[in-house]
Amino acid sequence: FPFALLVFLLIAAFQIGNALLDFKSDSRSERQHGKSSTTTARSVPTKPKAPPQAKQDLSQTYVKAIIRRAEQGNAKAQWHLGLLHGSGKILPQNNEQAVFWYHKAAQQGYAPAQYSLGWMYEQGRGVAQNGEQALFWYRKAAEQGLRKARDKIDALQKNGP
Repeated sequence: FPFALLVFLLIAAFQIGNALLDFKSDSRSERQHGKSSTTTARSVPTKPKAPPQAKQDLSQTYVKAIIRRAEQGNAKAQWHLGLLHGSGKILPQNNEQAVFWYHKAAQQGYAPAQYSLGWMYEQGRGVAQNGEQALFWYRKAAEQGLRKARDKIDALQKNGP
């Protein structure tokens, strides 16, 4: 959790810094052209975007830290690594690897990983589709109070696995 918060704060600080630079740049440009920065909508910065290289560097740092913690046995990091493999947004999509890491975290009793593993079995992503296994993992997550797991169990029992 602390590392994820740090990454979030770094991204937020970077975006705020870019917004301030954009605002100063727009204001300076408008003053040079005889326009007041307070009278134009253009002077209000829109959502700034980090340069691609900065995003890539931050992503690589994040992934390395998650991998290190996952390999050390941290269940939350294992689940996050599964999410990264399953989404294909930062790492290449690999459902088998997602299942591998979800399973490691689920075996440690981490409810979000148990839910994710149940979903993979339900959908047949990275594993053979198996409604019984999906229910097994959803039940494990629901036993720990994960409401969306209880909802999945209800839906599967109503519609059949």
